[in-house]
Amino acid sequence: HNLCIRSEDFSNTGNWPNRDGTVVRTGTLTLSDDSAAAAENIQQQFTTVSGASYCATLWVAKDADQTRFPDFTLYDGTTELAVMVNTQTGATASRSGTGASGRNTISVVSDGVNWKIELTIAAVASTTTSIIIAPAQGTVLGTSSAAATGSITMAKAQFRRAPADSTY
Repeated sequence: HNLCIRSEDFSNTGNWPNRDGTVVRTGTLTLSDDSAAAAENIQQQFTTVSGASYCATLWVAKDADQTRFPDFTLYDGTTELAVMVNTQTGATASRSGTGASGRNTISVVSDGVNWKIELTIAAVASTTTSIIIAPAQGTVLGTSSAAATGSITMAKAQFRRAPADSTY
């Protein structure tokens, strides 16, 4: 089952607190980075079982904005799986931090009006795992920049103990 609390309401700072900077929230689904001086992102943390597989699935609306590229991360304190997405074309730039293994997966596919982003860590290393959403991680796909600003519209989020996502 979905472990995300308020999986369709990203305005709730109790469940989706700021991690870096202050993300501007408009309504329940729109997230904006309005600081050209620092990165801004939100997160939701989960209690996880060390050694178990977990999957985060996030749906972000397609749009024509190619001036900012959002970033979606699954992080367990050791392994960082992240992907920057062009919300117009679906092109991606993936990055994996320390601890990432070949069994971990990143997938971005079209799901009608949204891009469906799936991040799976095959065996989490700790008892706390986070989903991190940065509305504007860069102005060039694949290059992080604190100067990036802009907005995204999320549709929903899912986090579950499983090797892959299921029907939301």
